[in-house]
Amino acid sequence: HERRLAHLQAVAARAESGSGAEETVRLRLEVDQLRTLTANVKAQLQQAHMDKENARASYLVAIHTCQHALRKLNKKQLERALTLKDKELLQEKQQAEEQKKGLSAALASEKQGLVARHEA
Repeated sequence: HERRLAHLQAVAARAESGSGAEETVRLRLEVDQLRTLTANVKAQLQQAHMDKENARASYLVAIHTCQHALRKLNKKQLERALTLKDKELLQEKQQAEEQKKGLSAALASEKQGLVARHEA
C-alpha cells in the first residue's frame, strides 16, 4: 500500500504541475483512500498483536493454575498415601505385639513344663 501511495503522490505532483485538474482530484481521492486503508490495516495489526498478547497471558495464567492444582493434588495424594502407610504400619505393629504376647505365653508355658519335669 505504501509503495502505491508514494507512486500516486508522485503522479499527483506531476499532474498538478501540468494540466488535468480532474485527474489530480481523482488521484488525491485515491491517495486518501489508500491512506485510510493503510491506517485501517495498521490498526488491525495492532489489534491482532494485542489479541495475541492477551491470549498468551491467558495461556500463562491457565498453565500456572494447572500447575497449582497439580501440586495440590499431588500433596493430597501423598498425604493419603502416608495415612494409608501409617495405618498399615500400625496394624503390623499390633500384629507383632499379639505375636509377641503369644510367643511369651508359649515360652512361659514351655518353661513351666520344663521346671515341672525337672522337679519330678
